Amino acid sequence: MDFESIEKYLIYLMKSKVPRITTTYGTSQFGLLTNDEILYFNKCVHNIYGRKSILATPKLSEYHLSRFLDEMLKFCEDSPIMLIYPERYYDEESLISFYSRVTNRFQRRFYFHGLKMISYRGGIMTYSAKMINKIKEASPFIVGMKEETPSYEEGFNLCSNIRDKESFEIIVAGGSMRRFALLELSGAQSFLSGIGSIYPQIELDFMKFFSNGEKEKAENIIRYLETPFFNVFFEVGWHQALRYALAELKLISKYQRRPFNLPKLKEKKKILKILQVIERKIHEFNSTASL
Repeated sequence: MDFESIEKYLIYLMKSKVPRITTTYGTSQFGLLTNDEILYFNKCVHNIYGRKSILATPKLSEYHLSRFLDEMLKFCEDSPIMLIYPERYYDEESLISFYSRVTNRFQRRFYFHGLKMISYRGGIMTYSAKMINKIKEASPFIVGMKEETPSYEEGFNLCSNIRDKESFEIIVAGGSMRRFALLELSGAQSFLSGIGSIYPQIELDFMKFFSNGEKEKAENIIRYLETPFFNVFFEVGWHQALRYALAELKLISKYQRRPFNLPKLKEKKKILKILQVIERKIHEFNSTASL
């Protein structure tokens, strides 16, 4: 791993006034790392962001997760940790007990990753609001989750039916300001970065306008910056496009870990072209103070 490059990117985000950062299972090449690499990766993030970081664990059995957390707590006593359920879904009791036992043992702030699970009967099991409420009730140390519903409607219904959201943070997945603008109405409080992973100021401006009730300016950012950006990046493949763009802008290393692949030549040209378009629109926005 190129930890020098990772630290450089983290410093770029910090200098850009990105308020928080989270490591998370399933993003880019996280699933290709060893447990020791994830520990050191989390340490790098914590060294830069401290308590403003949320640090993810790999998928591990309770015993091995406890050993992993023992090691992680040596350097991140003040950061919340994001857990992920490591097994197939068998029943609610097994799921809830996993989170309850781990969080009550370590008695610190925990989030959990609401990633869909493979059901032992085949097919997919997703987290329901009923299930999430039971997880929350089983431990006072669970303070939030990363939402992973497949559609706006399902996300809205899920967030609407989660209780006591004043003490439980819902982080909207998908890196989308548009998704957050919808789910915020149902109680979601924050979202993972999308275009802000490259151009942080875009999302910072969006949040300023959105929070101040300047809805037209916030919607213009979605319409003229986020939407054309996502149209290209999702066509190529989000993680591949993002890593290629960050590397081309010299924000991260160009090294890839197989079987993670880079976009094809035609796709690379599309990525570079949309980056030029976005940078031109950012310049126009800064010059005219409107989109």
